[in-house]
Amino acid sequence: MSGELSKTIWKMLLPIAIGLCVVAWMFHDEFNPDVFSKFNFSWRTATAIAVAVVFVIGRDFGLSWRFHTIAGGDLTWRRAVKVDLMCAFTSAITPSVVGGSALAIFYLNREGIKIGRATTLTLTTLFLDELFFVVFCPLLVMLIPDADLFGAAQAHAETL
Repeated sequence: MSGELSKTIWKMLLPIAIGLCVVAWMFHDEFNPDVFSKFNFSWRTATAIAVAVVFVIGRDFGLSWRFHTIAGGDLTWRRAVKVDLMCAFTSAITPSVVGGSALAIFYLNREGIKIGRATTLTLTTLFLDELFFVVFCPLLVMLIPDADLFGAAQAHAETL
């Protein structure tokens, strides 16, 4: 049992170590530690970071809830969170054309959803994302004044 655990830990730590070495190598010549002396960290900064973390957790909870609900209970909460995190990871490391949604079908299939249903669930989530933008973007444009929404870009366009 401990042999399997050490293999699993080794499989996790090796890619992390390689990634950290690559990042250190890339930033070695360009890193300037004096930049951090210009930052003013205060309680407002800590509060903003805490709020950002809460929003990220809330977003992941919402996306997991969406997978759990749309799957009709075929995905447990744990498996829904796993699919969501894998989609987010894939979206972060692949070009935007591929994104996390393209591989969501395979992640759902790996969690026990048949491939046809996984395709349907993925397309449904994509449709709901697009529907959100189609509904709320016009509402924002109608409810928020142009000067507040576009700011300096709007003023610059009017002078041309």
